[in-house]
Amino acid sequence: MLGRIAGTTSWAPLSSDREASQVPGVLAVLFATPLWYANAVHFHAQLKSSLARTIGPPRLVVLDTIGMSDLDYTGVQVLREVLDEFDRDHIAFGIARSGKSPARMHESKRSAVQNWRRPVLSVSRRGRHCSRLEKSGLLT
Repeated sequence: MLGRIAGTTSWAPLSSDREASQVPGVLAVLFATPLWYANAVHFHAQLKSSLARTIGPPRLVVLDTIGMSDLDYTGVQVLREVLDEFDRDHIAFGIARSGKSPARMHESKRSAVQNWRRPVLSVSRRGRHCSRLEKSGLLT
């Protein structure tokens, strides 16, 4: 789980940065490994566990994909299941830092979410979209 560093647009692991704190209703997670058949179940379980620890009812989940260097068919299927659960629970979803991946990987991430019924937020590395999220009430 990641927390926002007060007064900045930066996020850091809650477990290692004392200045980072959870934003109520927002879950930011870093899954720093490929999402594929060998760990797809772990990804889903870790995400559910993190959702249960979110302060307040979750309204937004941001998945930091900088370390997700591969996404296979099973990973796509699990990600789609997660998005269906978010849709059912009225939780917005965003992907952060996906642009540094190889083009093929970036396309796989996009294809995993392209048929989802709700818009997917793209959160820039420098936090350019944070002010839009704040105005929308998703990020306070």
